[in-house]
Amino acid sequence: VFTYTEDVFARVPDPGKKLSDIDSIAARGDALFASDGAEGKIFLYRDETGWRELPRGKEYPPHPEGLAFDDTGNLAVLDESDRSVSILREDGTLSREFLKHPLFQTPEGIIFHPRLNAFLITDDTTGAIFRYELGKPLALFADTTDGLRFPEDIAVAPNGDIAVTDNGRRELVFF
Repeated sequence: VFTYTEDVFARVPDPGKKLSDIDSIAARGDALFASDGAEGKIFLYRDETGWRELPRGKEYPPHPEGLAFDDTGNLAVLDESDRSVSILREDGTLSREFLKHPLFQTPEGIIFHPRLNAFLITDDTTGAIFRYELGKPLALFADTTDGLRFPEDIAVAPNGDIAVTDNGRRELVFF
């Protein structure tokens, strides 16, 4: 894991070699969160404590893939293996929703879009991007008819523009 501050890339120290196959990373304040879907782990990093694994509970996602914070500081955890989104609240409580849509097969990336007040989730198999609001059905946001092939990861710029890495096109796609 690297940080980029003031035009300098720096490796985040991992002297205990806790990180092995990181799928996603999200930042909030002075904390970094990283997911390892293969091992079913989520890690928290702070300068003063280094990397530590978050404790797993009964409802913990088995293969956390994508990570994103909503506008209230809750951490959304996307699980590709069971097509779920878990919300980890700051108080430590966790809720989980299993999402359904005919084109929702292998969710990959997730980001919160503040202007839409919703999460956007990519599916790198069906070529779709979904809009997801807690407790509501998935809605198709974009798909192959919009030129997507295999959207992998997604980001939102401060002005609201959406950037998507598309492995099938080998390009960045902007909305």
